[in-house]
Amino acid sequence: MPGGESKKIARPGINSAIDLVLKKWLLDHGVALNQVTLVETPFTQMGDLMKAGQIDAAFELEPLRTRIIEAGAGQKSVDIFSETKPHILASMYASSRPWAEAHRDALKAFRVSLQDAMVFQHEHNDEAKEIQKKYIGAASQPDQLELELNPADFDFWIATLNQLKLLQQQPPPAAKLIIQ
Repeated sequence: MPGGESKKIARPGINSAIDLVLKKWLLDHGVALNQVTLVETPFTQMGDLMKAGQIDAAFELEPLRTRIIEAGAGQKSVDIFSETKPHILASMYASSRPWAEAHRDALKAFRVSLQDAMVFQHEHNDEAKEIQKKYIGAASQPDQLELELNPADFDFWIATLNQLKLLQQQPPPAAKLIIQ
C-alpha cells in the first residue's frame, strides 16, 4: 500500500461469507491479499475500533453500518456485496444428503415455516423488526430475504473458493447440492 503500512480492514469470522466476498472484491480490484491486514472483529466492536483509529475500514452490515455513520465513526464507501454479486446467497441451512432424504417431511415443514415467517415479516414489518431487534439486536429488511436456492447461488461460491484457492477437490455440480 502507498505509505508503507497496510490498511487494516475488520470483518467477522475468518472464511465467513463476508470474509470470502471481501477477499474476492479485493482481488477483483487488483489488491493482493498481502497488501492489507484483515482483522477478525465482532460486528458490535467495529464502530468503536474505527472511531479509535485502530482499523481503517470495516465490512459491516445494517443496522450497525448506519449506527457507525450516524456516530461519525465512519462513512459508507462501497457496497462490496452488491459490487461483487448483487444477488448473493450469504447464509443457508444445510444438512447431510442422507438426513435430508430420510426426513423429507421435516425438511418440507421447515421450509413452510420459513415461508410463513417471511410472509409475517412482509405483512407486519414493524412488529417483525421489533422482534428481531429484541432477540438478535438488529433488523433486516423484508426484501433482503429469499428462500429459493438455485445452482447459480452455489456456482458463485464454487468459483470464489477456487479463486481463493480454498478447495481441496472439485465439488459436485451445484445442482446436486440442492435437494427438493
